[in-house]
Amino acid sequence: MKAAFSRSDISIDDCAYLNRGRWGNADLYRHLAEGREWVVKDFRCCPPVIRRLWGSVMVRRELRALRRLDGIRGIPRYAFRLDAYALCYQYMPGATLAEADPGRTPPEFFETLEKMVRQMHSRGICHLDIRYRRNILVLSDGLPGLIDFQSHLDVSRLPAVLRRWLEQADLSGVYKHWCVRWPGTLTADRLQLLRSADRRRGMWIFKGYGLRLKPRKKRNYGPAVDKEREREGAF
Repeated sequence: MKAAFSRSDISIDDCAYLNRGRWGNADLYRHLAEGREWVVKDFRCCPPVIRRLWGSVMVRRELRALRRLDGIRGIPRYAFRLDAYALCYQYMPGATLAEADPGRTPPEFFETLEKMVRQMHSRGICHLDIRYRRNILVLSDGLPGLIDFQSHLDVSRLPAVLRRWLEQADLSGVYKHWCVRWPGTLTADRLQLLRSADRRRGMWIFKGYGLRLKPRKKRNYGPAVDKEREREGAF
């Protein structure tokens, strides 16, 4: 897409910040242009070395993913590169899953999110950070959205087994949130996938940008599901 505005059009004083970046993370803020609200993901806040080596690569990576996924409802649209260090896309009003009232995310919300993730997979993209609640949006119309594709992988040319594992990692993120909020509605096959994906995740011991060793806390989702089903059966 052609750039809707340039760096010189942005007045930081007039922007609404969504998130202040740290040493390796971008600033995230909203900017109004051409009658639309835009999200600007800007690595200019980072130290020069990080900005040039990390920020510019992340901008290119995320732009490629968003262009590949263009047209899928709930994925940011009209993405373009502001310059080497900033990515822009149309703002989607709503709240993150971490902030939204649980009443706004019934089981149907997660069913729709699951379908959206499968659509994404059909275009050869795995998100790989769906377990983080702030990457899932509850949009103003009640439907799910998905943001932050920095960690994505193009799986279209990977071996079938590896691609399936990565796709299951994405789906397990959906099922994790679903199980936490509505354990009694998670079907047996979804619960089995969640358990299998968790076992594979247990083999990965690194955490965060600094690759810190961190023991992974295991969570058994089965008892929560069984307890909820027993409770519902009592009525």
